Amino acid sequence: MLVIDESDRVLLLRTQLPHRKESSVWLTPGGGLKPDETHEEAALRELWEETGLTGVELGPWVWRRQVVWRWGDRAYEAQERFFLLRVPRFAISPAVAVDLETETVLEYRWWSVPELRAARGMSFAPSRVGEHLAAILEGCLPNTPIDVGY
Repeated sequence: MLVIDESDRVLLLRTQLPHRKESSVWLTPGGGLKPDETHEEAALRELWEETGLTGVELGPWVWRRQVVWRWGDRAYEAQERFFLLRVPRFAISPAVAVDLETETVLEYRWWSVPELRAARGMSFAPSRVGEHLAAILEGCLPNTPIDVGY
C-alpha cells in the first residue's frame, strides 16, 4: 500500500528477515490475504496491524508486482497490489504487538522522493519505489495498475 502524507512522503518500514540478519529492506505496509478476504480488506487490515491506522478509505489500485521471496527455508510467491492512500501524517502505533511480521520490523520512516533517490546502500521493495512514486505525485495515476517490477 502507498501511504502518502500531506508533505508527499511515503511511509516505509524497514524489515529484517530472520534468516538474513546481515541485511534489511525498506517496504510499504501490506501483507497476505486471509481466507475469504478481498484485497481491499486485506490492505486495510494489514495497515491497522502494522501502523494502527483505521477509518480510512483506500484510493485506487495503482501498482502491481509479482515476487518470489524466502522466509527461513520456505519460498513464497506473492502477487502484490498497491493501493494509493493519502493521509495526514500520523504516529505509528502497531495494533499487533508481536507476530511473525511485526517482530521483523526494525523502524518506520516517512520518505520523500529526493530522499529515496539519494539513498545509497539501502534496499527497497519495490526496488524503484522513488521513481514510481514521483510519477504518482506528479498526478500520473495509471488507468490500470502498472507493474513496478522487483
